[in-house]
Amino acid sequence: DKVINMFKSEGFTDGLIFLQGHFDGKRVKFYEMGCRLGGSFYNLEQECLGYNPIDMTIRYALTGKMVYDINTVSKRAAAYPKYAMSCNYLLKGDGETIYKINGIEEIKAMKNTVAIIQEREEGLTYYVDKTVDKPVLTVHSVADTFDDLKQLIKYMNDVFTVVNENGKSLLMEKFNPNDLA
Repeated sequence: DKVINMFKSEGFTDGLIFLQGHFDGKRVKFYEMGCRLGGSFYNLEQECLGYNPIDMTIRYALTGKMVYDINTVSKRAAAYPKYAMSCNYLLKGDGETIYKINGIEEIKAMKNTVAIIQEREEGLTYYVDKTVDKPVLTVHSVADTFDDLKQLIKYMNDVFTVVNENGKSLLMEKFNPNDLA
């Protein structure tokens, strides 16, 4: 209610606003906010909340309204009834050539997979440059429970590999699902 009242006091009546923060169990500490589409996670929002911000933006352009009836949007919508994640697999090394990528079909076949973005192909030679990281695959997934989410990560880690012609892994250390609190 405090956040809603803040935006109302600033004159907002319609539009996309997002806030990102960390909840420590007692308080939310916001570290990013914006009045725009919230990155590339529209598919997770659609899956978890039933709202698609791209559709809402188009609707606004055509009708002047983001949703047909604002009273149908629950204040609890942002509580996310499901667990959503984007899992990135990053390449390591310099002057390496991707010989084989395994596991993408298995990950695509998971019922929890919402979208996959494959950013590198077999045969690509990559080098160290000014890029911070070199993603090879990003997986957007949802799960009903936190434990299910951890199992998804474990399964993806088990099946997804990227190797050079000598069979050496080209992936940075994979995220350990047991590190999730």
